[in-house]
Amino acid sequence: AFGLAVRRGVPCVLVDPRPAGWPDRLTKHQRHYLRLLAKREKKETGRRQREGAQEGPQTFPALSALRQLAECFDADFCERHRDEVRGAPVLCGMHPDEATEALVDAAVRFRRPFAVVPCCVFPADGVPRSFEAWTAHLRAKSPAIRSAFLPFSGRNQVLFVEDASKYEEPGGPGQS
Repeated sequence: AFGLAVRRGVPCVLVDPRPAGWPDRLTKHQRHYLRLLAKREKKETGRRQREGAQEGPQTFPALSALRQLAECFDADFCERHRDEVRGAPVLCGMHPDEATEALVDAAVRFRRPFAVVPCCVFPADGVPRSFEAWTAHLRAKSPAIRSAFLPFSGRNQVLFVEDASKYEEPGGPGQS
C-alpha cells in the first residue's frame, strides 16, 4: 500500500485489523523515501519562491493517498463497505492470509479487476487443500481469472483479472 500510494500516488485503502503504525513504524526504506520526498519538495519550494510564486502550507499529497481501515477483509466487511468495494478501481492482496478467498469472491461478485498473491491456505469452507488445489479452487470462481508468476522467491503466484470486461455476462456459468 505504501508503494502504491506514496511512490506512485495511487489512492489506497489498506484493510488490515493490525494497525499499520504509520508514521511511527515505517521500514528503513520507507523512511528514506519520505526523506527524499521532503528534500525534493524543499528544493521545489525554493525554486517557486525564487520565481515569486505564492506558497501555501507544505503538504505531501502522496501521504494523503494512504489510509487504513483496521478491520478484517471478509464477507461481512464487503457488506458493510459495499459501495467502497464495488467502486474500487482494483482489489489487491499481497499474501493476504484469511482474506484471500474473500478478496477473490468480492472481485468476482462486483466484477472488479484484482490481483492476489496467495500464501497460506485458508479456505472459507474449511476443506483441507494443498497449495496447488487452493489456487485451483480460487481460479474456479471465474473463467476470467488468470495466473502468472512474479519475479521474486517464495510464494509468487499471482491470480488476477486485469480488466472487468473480462468477466462473463451476469448469470453465466461460474457466476453466483
